[in-house]
Amino acid sequence: MTTGPWIGTLPEDACVEVPLEVGAGPAPSPGRLRPTRVGRLPPQLAALSQTNITVQQLAVEAVLQGDPELLFAAVALDPLVSAVLDLPSARAMTQELLGANAAFLPWFRSLRLPPTKAIDVSVGAARAPSEPDELIEFIRAFERKRR
Repeated sequence: MTTGPWIGTLPEDACVEVPLEVGAGPAPSPGRLRPTRVGRLPPQLAALSQTNITVQQLAVEAVLQGDPELLFAAVALDPLVSAVLDLPSARAMTQELLGANAAFLPWFRSLRLPPTKAIDVSVGAARAPSEPDELIEFIRAFERKRR
């Protein structure tokens, strides 16, 4: 079912599961299902749910637009995928899934993900500070330059 009035902290058009009450009813329907209002979720649960909802919305948009790059974005941002795969591996997996399911995806403009462009990091590029003291000094130096 859609979130609707059942969970107040999530988008109304998201699909959710909520507790149900089962009531007795007349034949031929032996029972009636009534969703239970959950209300507002604690912030940490809302954030976790919203992450998954965003990934699902991206996947739906990818299908509606026939866009394999948008599908890759959905796969790469999925919390389970990003926990175990780096971006090149997630891209390879998306490409493999597109190929294996080509017969079911006729509306996709292309079933090939274009190669990604490498990011050129110049030899003289400054190293980002990693230690707290370095970071504090970096911020102070930046602030001095702004004045």
